[in-house]
Amino acid sequence: MPRETVFTPYPHDPATGPAPFQIHVGWQRDQDVQVGIGTPETGTGQYHIVDHVYGDDVERIGQLMQTFLIENSMGVQHDFRTSDAERDYHALLGRGVLDAVTGSNPFGTDIWWRPGRAQINTLIRLLRKARDAAYGRDE
Repeated sequence: MPRETVFTPYPHDPATGPAPFQIHVGWQRDQDVQVGIGTPETGTGQYHIVDHVYGDDVERIGQLMQTFLIENSMGVQHDFRTSDAERDYHALLGRGVLDAVTGSNPFGTDIWWRPGRAQINTLIRLLRKARDAAYGRDE
């Protein structure tokens, strides 16, 4: 299946390392088109896009998950002795949630969309409209 990386979402200096996100377009002749957003390979392997979006906020995700579990009678209210212990617990719980999500993605480290012909045509029109408004119309 042909696949091309068509865009890095904002100006990026390659000397600082790979861009955090890349948009890909793949297709199979007479079958389908796929549009994906993902993360480039890094020196330590690939990272899931969910980690790039939410990975720095694992503590907040853990807090939300703990609240959800308690409100639905599935969790235990903890009496943390220190704020560090509470932060560590929430970070561990949040990391577990992210690992569960990223480990269950059948598309690897990227997220893919399979638009139909009409959706592709609409996307092309919208991109042209946005490009013309932002940068001026091509001659």
